[in-house]
Amino acid sequence: MKCKNMNTRLKRLFENIKWLFLLQVCSYIFPIISFPYLAQKIEISQYGIYVYILTIMGYYQVLLDFGFTLSGTQRCAENKHNKEKVSTICSSIIIIKFALAFIGIVFLYVLKNLSIIEEQFNFFVLMYVAFCINAFLPDYLFRGMESMSVFAKRNLLTKILFMLILISFIKKEEDFCYIPLAYLIPNIVAFFISWYLAKKYMFFSFIIPKLEEIYEEFKCSLFYFFSRVANLFTSSINIIVLGIIYNNSEIAIFGVASKMIDVIRSLFTPISDAFFPYMLTNKNFRLLKKSVFISFFISSLIAGVLFLIIPYIIKIFFGNEYLEAVYIFRLMLPLIIIALPIYLLGYPTLCALKKDKWANISVIVEGIFQTTGLLLLFICNMITFTNVIFLTICSEVLILSIRSFLAREILFKNDR
Repeated sequence: MKCKNMNTRLKRLFENIKWLFLLQVCSYIFPIISFPYLAQKIEISQYGIYVYILTIMGYYQVLLDFGFTLSGTQRCAENKHNKEKVSTICSSIIIIKFALAFIGIVFLYVLKNLSIIEEQFNFFVLMYVAFCINAFLPDYLFRGMESMSVFAKRNLLTKILFMLILISFIKKEEDFCYIPLAYLIPNIVAFFISWYLAKKYMFFSFIIPKLEEIYEEFKCSLFYFFSRVANLFTSSINIIVLGIIYNNSEIAIFGVASKMIDVIRSLFTPISDAFFPYMLTNKNFRLLKKSVFISFFISSLIAGVLFLIIPYIIKIFFGNEYLEAVYIFRLMLPLIIIALPIYLLGYPTLCALKKDKWANISVIVEGIFQTTGLLLLFICNMITFTNVIFLTICSEVLILSIRSFLAREILFKNDR
């Protein structure tokens, strides 16, 4: 009976990985199409503005999510058999997000003083509304209940809608102002579908929680929020800092290489996302250890192939004016090799080991390292693409080292 239960859990794990991987592939097939499409339809300076605003939206996304993608998933997974408790958790998160959305509106007008934002303020506001709606999607509920297929199908539908709107509205550089619609309309559709499915399949019902219940969810997520902020610093503050030194066209070239690296790294997240609730309930460290070591080999092969074919990819999808991105992309390839081991040794491993605090601390340490390094480079007038990339790789190696040390009892344990 025990063996049968284990096989059932493994089957669910791989089923969830399958659906999340399909979702992630589709989620980034569309950007692989959409980003080159935009690069060809709008001016390179407009593309630089788009990359810059999208980077700032990344900060808003972290604020509005507030770490609930992780803490909410963990809390729902731990209480998956108590429907009333799950509804209370989700209701508390919704109330907190309303407060966060209001804070975000205040920051809209603070950021208006930035020159790029001031000249594209309506564009900026519409993008905020789109990201705000996206923040209210109950993805943490679907992940925590390990119902990835329902969650994935909804996302696939909205990604298709995103592409259809983009291609329909953006045909020339004068259509630049319509880009936010490609984010806004699919997110509105996703919002209604998600909560309908949550009510139908997850038996969610809104409950007015007590203040202490709201505070409990806030407290549980606070550390995750700080870690997400730190993580964002390592992934997107580069664009912000480089935007001070370089012009829009140069930022667009760096943005193409950086976005492609992000797309490839994100293809690994379904494995980590599926392992997270699975490890919380099953603690199959032997399987996780094998996955970590195999991931190094597979990631290295992928990086080697990409090193060779990237000039052709950029030329075909983006055009000759973006060929300078080849050098930048190749410098960033180590980030692909270590991505999946970092993900697997993070929340799936350390939360299962009851070291979730250290999973967050490792991200914060990385963020402090990256931010301090950028500050020193700026003071020494050494902000270049090469130096920033090298600093980012060092930051990622640091977090991998910290997590490997924390998980040493698993990684270096004799399984015989």
